[in-house]
Amino acid sequence: ANVAVSNGGDYGNTRFSYTNYDYQGIVPDFYQKKNSVSFAGKLNISPKVTIDFSNNFYNIKTQNRITEWAVGMVNGLNRDAPYEEMMANGKYMVTDPDNPNFGYYYTDDYRDFDDPDYVDGILQQYYPQSPMALQLYQRDNNRYTDEKSHLISSIRPTAYLTDWLYLVGQISIDLTNTDIENKEKPLAVDPVILGGEYRVQKEKALNQEYRAFLNFDKSAMEDRLKIFVMGGVTYNRQFRDKL
Repeated sequence: ANVAVSNGGDYGNTRFSYTNYDYQGIVPDFYQKKNSVSFAGKLNISPKVTIDFSNNFYNIKTQNRITEWAVGMVNGLNRDAPYEEMMANGKYMVTDPDNPNFGYYYTDDYRDFDDPDYVDGILQQYYPQSPMALQLYQRDNNRYTDEKSHLISSIRPTAYLTDWLYLVGQISIDLTNTDIENKEKPLAVDPVILGGEYRVQKEKALNQEYRAFLNFDKSAMEDRLKIFVMGGVTYNRQFRDKL
C-alpha cells in the first residue's frame, strides 16, 4: 500500500509519501515487513535564498530469510518429510552421553569402534545431523529475525550573492540501526541439554557529511563563452558500533 500527498506554490513545493509492504512468501514461518516514509521538497525563503531538503526512513523486519532454505529447495527438499524422526530417533543419533560421539548422527557405514577410521576414539564419517532434516527443523522450530532501521536525511541551502555568484551548503546524515535475534530450540533435553541458543546482536552505523561550495557561473561574449568555477570544503565523519 502507498499513500502520497504533494503541494506547491510560490513558497516552493513539498511531497510526503508512506509505503507499507507485507510479504509472507511460500516458505512457512517466513515473512518480511517493510515501512517507509519520505518527505522532501524545496522552500523559497526569499528570491535569493532557497532550501532543498530530503528525508527518507525505512524499517524492514525479516524472519527466517529464504537463504536459510535455498540449498534444500534447489535440491528438491520434501517439506513433508518426517524430519522429527530423522532428528530425534535413537537409531539416527548417539544419545549416550558417555559415548564420545554423543550428539552426532550415524552414517550409513557406521561400524565398530575397532574400525581404523576412528581417530582418537571418534568416527570421522559422523555428521552433526542430516542437513535436510536440520533445515526442516530450523524452519519449524527456530526463529532468525533481523530488523533494520535506516534514515537518510539531507538539507541543502543556497544563497545567491549575485546573479553569477552563489554559495551552496549541504548537511547529510546516513544512520542505520540493525537488531538481530536468533532463537534456537534444544535438539534434546534428556539426559542432558543438547543444542539450543539465544543470541542478540545490535549494530549501529552513522555517516555524517558537511559541504560548503562557492560557485562562479557567468557567461560572456554574448553567451558564446561560459565560465564556471567552483571551490569549497567537505568534512566527513563516520561511526560504527556493534554489541
